[in-house]
Amino acid sequence: MTEVLAWIARGLVLGLLLVAPWPYAMAEWSSQVWLVPVVGAILLLASLVALSRRQSVGNPLVWSLAAVLAIGLLQIAPLPEPLWKMVAPAAGFERRIEQLTNELAESASGMETTATSQTATDDVPRNELDEKPSVVGGDVVVGENESDWNAETDAERRATLEEVGSRTLSIDPLQTRATVCVFAMGLAVLLSSIILFRDRQSVSLLLGTLVLSGLAIALLGIYQAVVAGDWTLINVPKQTSFATFYSRNSAPQFLACCFAATAGMLGLHRANKSKLNFDKRYRVVYPSVNMVARLRRRVEEFITEANPMSFGLLLVMVLLFASVLIANSRGGTLAFFASGLAVLLIYALGKQASFSSIIAVVFLVVGSGLFLSLYGLDELVGARMDTVSREAYQMNNARLELWKMALSQPSAWLLGSGMGTFHFALLPAYATPQSSWFYHAENIYVELASGAGMITLLVAMAGLLWLIWQLLSHPSQTNTGRSVRIACLFGVLAVALQNLVDFSLMLP
Repeated sequence: MTEVLAWIARGLVLGLLLVAPWPYAMAEWSSQVWLVPVVGAILLLASLVALSRRQSVGNPLVWSLAAVLAIGLLQIAPLPEPLWKMVAPAAGFERRIEQLTNELAESASGMETTATSQTATDDVPRNELDEKPSVVGGDVVVGENESDWNAETDAERRATLEEVGSRTLSIDPLQTRATVCVFAMGLAVLLSSIILFRDRQSVSLLLGTLVLSGLAIALLGIYQAVVAGDWTLINVPKQTSFATFYSRNSAPQFLACCFAATAGMLGLHRANKSKLNFDKRYRVVYPSVNMVARLRRRVEEFITEANPMSFGLLLVMVLLFASVLIANSRGGTLAFFASGLAVLLIYALGKQASFSSIIAVVFLVVGSGLFLSLYGLDELVGARMDTVSREAYQMNNARLELWKMALSQPSAWLLGSGMGTFHFALLPAYATPQSSWFYHAENIYVELASGAGMITLLVAMAGLLWLIWQLLSHPSQTNTGRSVRIACLFGVLAVALQNLVDFSLMLP
């Protein structure tokens, strides 16, 4: 009975991996109507399996993420007024954002801007003339000019506070509840997968499902890029979307995980194939007289041991590699290359890289380049990547300024201003026209520090570093463990690095 429950739960997880990227990646929040109960059912079944097997999960990554979730729940819980006044977040961040957007707008239109340095108690620059009080989170603070004053928004907030009659750590509990919900779903799937996927058969099915899901997304995105006109699956401009992903910055993270799963499947298949084909005790290796002869022998061995399944998985990796480039996400492309180089260096220094893996890497690079050139997409990708240095060093994108402002708030060093409120606080920046693109400031680590506090960020980073350390310091002796280790290391590094510069939807 336990095994039946386990396979039902595994089937739900695999189905979720196949279906979820389609409605969820399109930013259809109504998909949570079915996503939440499915994830709840998976967690319930996994818990029953763990109880029947008396299986415990002593995973520091799970515990660190559970601590972050607990902080999020605390932020939306009503607090007594005396306690709330002691720990409530400062209200200056949104006003400083408004001032910065106004300055950038004036600078872009050729107007002179003057920076005034104030020594106010809340360390917030402000104009002494024509000021007006505003209510943020229940406190009365000094606002900006009447031109920047949004009376309707203030009235809505005041009415909401009076209606709720409670004090929370979050400056916008609705945003925090939405973020906590998505975060809880991700943690539930992670915990359930640790319980359910432990043997070679289940792990192979998990990797294979990711391969199929990524291939479907990649083919759709490639077709969208190659077909003439502005054809797109979703009702957004073609330049800002990729396949089912509303934002092209979200696609490379998912595709990188699918690419890693394909590499893991390829490693599993080749290891099992070579084990069945021959016994190393009876293998005769003839000595090579020089380097050319040795290279020729290795290539002949690679071709001899190759089979349709291996070439098929390599072609899938080529398509996934090309789709990451076609998505035209600069952060995603750089993170993909950086994580790939890191994995290659780790295995080369550890003397675990085989000749077959070197040939596979060469095949991937050459194959992806030929594919892009064949459809005339190489120039498009090159032009997009050329803008990296220009925007990073020549334009003022205000990224570092926004990070500094976010981390300078007292709430960032305690319990944060509320998970999910970093985007909410940046809303004034979207409303003011300027040459700088403000979502460049969306660093997931800065957001977590601003929304949940620096201590919470350190707790989450401890879990992530523990995972990377386990992948680096405890190499597996089995083919299954070694292949999954490659997949995990590449996927974790790709997602972690891209989140330094890009935002993305949080896919469970």
